[in-house]
Amino acid sequence: MPADPTAVLRADHRTIERLLREIADGDPSALPPIVQELATVLQAHLELEERALYPVAEEQAGESEHRQVRSALIQVQALSPDGPGFGAAVAELAAAFGHHVQDLESEVFPRLVEELDATGLEQLDEAIADGRRQLGLPARDDG
Repeated sequence: MPADPTAVLRADHRTIERLLREIADGDPSALPPIVQELATVLQAHLELEERALYPVAEEQAGESEHRQVRSALIQVQALSPDGPGFGAAVAELAAAFGHHVQDLESEVFPRLVEELDATGLEQLDEAIADGRRQLGLPARDDG
């Protein structure tokens, strides 16, 4: 069976969604390290998609989505977890990221798996693994 280069990206999506839920539901005093973890993981994930996925997928819409996600992340990072507007900023980030995930997982990923042959899928899988290493992320998410 050919490699599924989207599997590790889907796992990233689930990790980021979990972090967003923890932030939305968490005690404000416990949130700064979770917000920092979210920022680190999310920034690296977006960079990875831009380096490895979008050139192969010929995906231009993702760049606009990434700008929206990054802008919302900056707002979350700029606000105090116990201050006004923090919850709304987190909700905006979650919505922007959710839209991004929906587009990738329902349109882009299936199209890639259908259009690329086994060699193309393997090359994309290797590019994603290499990109993850360059960004300091594990090559595979076994969790």
